[in-house]
Amino acid sequence: MFKISCIYSMKLFNCILGIIVVCSIFSCSKYYRKMVCDEGHYYGETLNGVRSGNGILYYNNGLRYEGDWKDGMRSGRGILLYPNGDKYEGEFHDDKMHGRGVLRYGDGDIFHGIWVNGLKTGVGILKTRKGNTYQGIWRKDKLYKGTMINDSNKYVGSFSELAPNGFGIYYYSNGMKYVGNWSLGRKNGLGTLYLSEGKIECGQWINGVLSKMEGNYAIGDSIYGIDLSYRQENVNWDDLMLIADKKGNIVCGETSGLKYYQPVFFALIKATEGSTIKDSYFERNFSLAKEHGVVRGAYHFLSTKSPINTQIENYISRVKLDEGDLPPILDLEIPKEVMLNVGVDSVLNMALEWLKQIESHYNRLPIIYTFYNYKKDYLNRPEFDKYDYWLARYAELPPHSEPWRFWQFTNKGKISGIKGEIDINTFHGSYADFNKYIVNGVKKKVTSMKIDSL
Repeated sequence: MFKISCIYSMKLFNCILGIIVVCSIFSCSKYYRKMVCDEGHYYGETLNGVRSGNGILYYNNGLRYEGDWKDGMRSGRGILLYPNGDKYEGEFHDDKMHGRGVLRYGDGDIFHGIWVNGLKTGVGILKTRKGNTYQGIWRKDKLYKGTMINDSNKYVGSFSELAPNGFGIYYYSNGMKYVGNWSLGRKNGLGTLYLSEGKIECGQWINGVLSKMEGNYAIGDSIYGIDLSYRQENVNWDDLMLIADKKGNIVCGETSGLKYYQPVFFALIKATEGSTIKDSYFERNFSLAKEHGVVRGAYHFLSTKSPINTQIENYISRVKLDEGDLPPILDLEIPKEVMLNVGVDSVLNMALEWLKQIESHYNRLPIIYTFYNYKKDYLNRPEFDKYDYWLARYAELPPHSEPWRFWQFTNKGKISGIKGEIDINTFHGSYADFNKYIVNGVKKKVTSMKIDSL
């Protein structure tokens, strides 16, 4: 009797336990169901009566979502269809497009990119039905900075409403190039237009038209550039333009009332000094120079206080040269008393070792920056003859007895975009010569020449 009672009790217990388990499963687990909610009609998985898992919601306003749900909101991967024919397929979070996705517009445009809280934010590319391509960084659903390609033309720079706005470079299919400021698709502000036949127009643009000037000089006959270091703390690269008189001569001193300009073709930028010093603005200046279409060079300031091998390592670790950059540059301006204390031969051997190893690393013949008299006193030796020189001589006429590739003719130059005085340099040749030099590198020496415009 006791045995029968125990068997009966066990069966009853198992039956009750099974009922509890089944009820738990049906009351707490996901299962497929149809729901009518405030937003519309839902067909899919739920958890505790809330959309969770995979399902489809037909919204009352005509939207339709198919995909993952969590806590009643679109979350995970899914497809959102709009009444106008637009279709988004990608990632969602908290009911919004969030993460990577593709939006195919009803009119044929397609956007691939990243969303944050329902807005295009980050890297993305838009291809339009007309064949235009917009690629770059998006902020709050708008293209902020990037590249536009249409009809074989190419624009790289800042945007507003998918039109060039701010600073940018426009490459025309016929070979022309404009480097400067824009306002909603029109040249506006300081800018330089490089015409296909080699001519250059530079100055202030208003609604796509260059303001007329009475100057009687040809831009590009003289090629000007600047050098930068930590001393130039604030540089407005968008408005960087040399101020000139009506003959095209660069102005040193008072510039009020002048309306003539010369482009900045190149920038020689301090990178390193000694074994440990790294110029605090090098990365900023080196990057922005390229972004603004300015040919860039990076120089090392030689020190006698640290081993030359560690100075070489310092430069190489900091400077990565691209195609179109100037060769590496050694700044050699050791004071005379230090030369005598350390020994002239010791200093020059340090310089030669830097030049030799840097040439081997970059496969480019470096340039030597120094003063005109320093070159005459110390560097007129056969082992230095193969190098091009960037000579500093603050005078109206260039160095007449020493060969040079670049001439620093003033340290009191004026330029829009930088407050205070700045060093200004010129290249030995025309714009065509400069382009050949950039493309071909250092191939042959040139003799000194007189620059009448200076």
